[in-house]
Amino acid sequence: MKKQLTLLAMLVISIVSFAQEKPYFQQDVAYKMEVTLNDQTHEVYGDIEISYKNNSPDALDKIYMHLWPNAYQNGTALANQFLRNKETKMHYADADKLGGINDLDFKINGSKVTWTYDPNHKDIAILELANPLQSGESLMISTPFVVDIPASFSRLGHVKESYQMTQWYPKPAVYDRFGWHPMPYLDMGEFFSEFGSFDVKITLPKNYVVGATGVLQNKEELAFLMEKVKMTNEVIENEAFAKSTRNDSFPPSSSELKTIQYKAENVHDFAWFADKRFYVQKSQVTLASGAKVDTWAMFTNYQADIWTKGVEYVDRSVLYYSERVGEYPYPHATAVQSALSAGGGMEYPMITVIGPSRNGKGLDNVITHEVGHNWFYGILGSNERDFPWMDEGMNSYYESDYMAKYYGDGGMDIGIPPVAMKLLDAEDLDIEKVMYVWQARQLNNQPMNTTSNELTMINYQVSAYSTPSLMFKYLEMYLGTKEYDRVAQKYYTDWKFHHPYPSDVKNHFEKETGKDLSWFFDEFFNTRKSIDYALGKVVVGESSTNVTIKNRGDINAPFVISVTKDSTVTNHWFDGFSGTESFDIPAIEGATYSIDANGDMLEIDRKNNFQKRPAKLKFLAGLENPKKKTLYVTPTLGYNAYDGFMLGLGFYNRVFPARDFEFMFTPMFGFNSKTVVGLGSFKYRLYSDKSIFRETTLGVNVRSFDQIENTDDDYFLRYTTITPSVRFELRRSDISQTKQFVTLKYRNIQNGIAARDASGVFTGLEASGRNIFEGSYELKQNTAFNKTDIEFSILGEGYEKGNGTNVTYVRATLDANYSFKYRKNKKKSLDIRLYAGKFLTHDNPDFGYYPMALNSNGSTDNYYDNFYFGRSEQTGLLSKQVSLDQGGFKFPIPRTQSFGVTNDLIVTMNIKADLPMKLPLNLPIKPYIDLGYVKSTAPSATNPTEFFYNAGVALDLFDGILGVYFPLIGTEALMNQQPNFGSRISFNLNLNKLNGLEVLRNISLYY
Repeated sequence: MKKQLTLLAMLVISIVSFAQEKPYFQQDVAYKMEVTLNDQTHEVYGDIEISYKNNSPDALDKIYMHLWPNAYQNGTALANQFLRNKETKMHYADADKLGGINDLDFKINGSKVTWTYDPNHKDIAILELANPLQSGESLMISTPFVVDIPASFSRLGHVKESYQMTQWYPKPAVYDRFGWHPMPYLDMGEFFSEFGSFDVKITLPKNYVVGATGVLQNKEELAFLMEKVKMTNEVIENEAFAKSTRNDSFPPSSSELKTIQYKAENVHDFAWFADKRFYVQKSQVTLASGAKVDTWAMFTNYQADIWTKGVEYVDRSVLYYSERVGEYPYPHATAVQSALSAGGGMEYPMITVIGPSRNGKGLDNVITHEVGHNWFYGILGSNERDFPWMDEGMNSYYESDYMAKYYGDGGMDIGIPPVAMKLLDAEDLDIEKVMYVWQARQLNNQPMNTTSNELTMINYQVSAYSTPSLMFKYLEMYLGTKEYDRVAQKYYTDWKFHHPYPSDVKNHFEKETGKDLSWFFDEFFNTRKSIDYALGKVVVGESSTNVTIKNRGDINAPFVISVTKDSTVTNHWFDGFSGTESFDIPAIEGATYSIDANGDMLEIDRKNNFQKRPAKLKFLAGLENPKKKTLYVTPTLGYNAYDGFMLGLGFYNRVFPARDFEFMFTPMFGFNSKTVVGLGSFKYRLYSDKSIFRETTLGVNVRSFDQIENTDDDYFLRYTTITPSVRFELRRSDISQTKQFVTLKYRNIQNGIAARDASGVFTGLEASGRNIFEGSYELKQNTAFNKTDIEFSILGEGYEKGNGTNVTYVRATLDANYSFKYRKNKKKSLDIRLYAGKFLTHDNPDFGYYPMALNSNGSTDNYYDNFYFGRSEQTGLLSKQVSLDQGGFKFPIPRTQSFGVTNDLIVTMNIKADLPMKLPLNLPIKPYIDLGYVKSTAPSATNPTEFFYNAGVALDLFDGILGVYFPLIGTEALMNQQPNFGSRISFNLNLNKLNGLEVLRNISLYY
């Protein structure tokens, strides 16, 4: 068997090697279309002819055709990706809002051809050729078609009578040296198409303004557009545009039709946009060669105030990319403002569609990025679906440089007010670097060569856009801008109008630079490995300084030693190495030495790059500053019935991005108890890309507060818990919506006890200790329609009763929570919880020693898992606080050990639901019902087995942080525990939801 596997492996390797060694070729495709827009039925119908020439060395027996309008139906790859990303708009849409391409009747050279839909994708067709298409031969594919234009869910769509005609016609898939590339349409993940020519005629009502790929052939239509330009200029001159005016009203469509024609060469797609409301701007730029490019901007009233400079942004971006990359080869570049549900903008050859922008700078940013795609997508036609960085990342590198050139900072405008940026120490924030470090430190980053559909939502931005952009900037700084531009411009010249792959980019850059760039293209782009150099000993001599550097990272990447004096930085670049080495650089008197003072390298940890890191105490919060040791501090205020109001300071190092070691401790002074109380948390996280556990968290939690005040004898009883734990997160796929955890936990609980003599006189305080061991397994799943959280736990304790005898018990519990979204509105859900607990062993036959209970309150919170304002209160408001664990009953059972508790078995179900209708003032009122079964073997049990229920309404405030419960009906024995309606009202305070840092940590897991 091993031999067979070896032979099979060798055969596969040989086949792959042969495919990779196949000479470069690309097919020729020429499209001719005549279509008509019906803006009453929102359909486009017409005919298409596709001339297809086989330039490959292979005979083709089939042709794959993309029918991407069919993606806008349930059950498609697009629909599945939407649901994976928790977008349900298309799933819940009415049938008439969905789309499709119909009335297809494929013919080859005029004869009917057998064709079928791909068995897995209804937006891919397979045309079976009667006779194989030999190398060098051509054929003609033709078919009528009708596009039922969907609502705006992604790229193709319409909003009333505004049309976005993209990915809209039958199109052959790419066949290249690596074979066929049929691909279903995706929202998150773009495209790969054959270069060719287009001749397209579009018939539609005469008063529509159209922007499209290709050169307009109709003089009368050009005159119509120039009239629009004149009118638009007059409106701009008169300052008649109101800021951000949205005008969704459309003028009536003309009863007279017009047919306009476009022709395009050396493009691999054709898109057009039609709207009767468009204003139009026109300009022209002259390139260095003397070639002239017409530029256009088309926009509506919405955000017209910032679009008045739209055509200027197009001009500037065309000139910038032509200078930095290579000259623009097409006759026009157009930006259109229109509906778009797939990001802020989307590119097509010669034309781009732009969605809403925050301001003029943001609009310029998006227009530049999308116009830039004419180079990295339009001209360099890479496979964006499999290698999105070749399009998005390389383009983002130039976009960032453009923004730095014209706006000075180059960073994203993320909308944080300057005051907040200063408060967070974030004036120099580069959000792209922060997001990379955030993901990489937790091994949530994904290699940049990951295909689009395998990236999480956050990593589609990080791994496809920002990280490769930063890496190419890194490469530029290492090579020098002049050398980088020379190499990049030659890459453009050599590969324009072709289909390069990552290996082609690597081979080109290595050949041109004469350097081994495997650290860049292989390790950084194909793995989760990271870069981290640490500064060691610095010995300053008269003429040279010897600097010791240690490579603590996984990649032997180039690095820079920076010499800083009087804010002037001199950089010395060196090739990468492993281990520890020393380097001599010219000495500068009075200078300081560091690694990468300017932050050009994309390191995972820059805190070890500097000679000295002064300590700093900072109020509230901030971003990590690698040049300083920062301890954060914030005032804290607390309250309980025994310590009274508590005032203190919280000290912590938890910042953004996450650190492996995080701590928080909060000492507070209790004004009633006159003592210091508080809590603390210490966590150290280990990450692995190879182990069965992707994350291991070692933690210790400490808590100490008073829980009883005896005013007669003037003492307080305190509890103190010390809980070390280790939590393992099991390995999963990056896009999995399921997480699994195994946790081992030890609790040491110290309780104060009042000692009394035989006559009951208080003689002092003693301590009683408990030791609890717990192991648990937890499964969490978060989908578009439901959330599931299941935890199975086994807990054991041995303790001393107080009379010299020891008691042990072991119990098992199951806590299963399921939340189902039952309405289109994501906030309408039905929440079901099932809890079951069973004592496997218990030495004590009666109650009183940590039983399980229907209702979790201060007296039944046996392991101090929750915070209570009045943990030991028997009456009054504070006695009504409940926690929604254990049996989960909201009814405030009096704090005794004899009712609703068990030393044997408990099973409960808690159901809560949003009301389907909208309530006045949006009151968050939810009906609930609690059901429970309790079986007891305790001798003092009144009823060994008993069923309970309770139902009422809940008021869920502040997104579930505060809940108030009004029991209305229930089992008589339960209701009798609180005879008055007012005494039955309870409340719950879920402080865990206030922990924003933990929520942030889960962004990439629950995208």
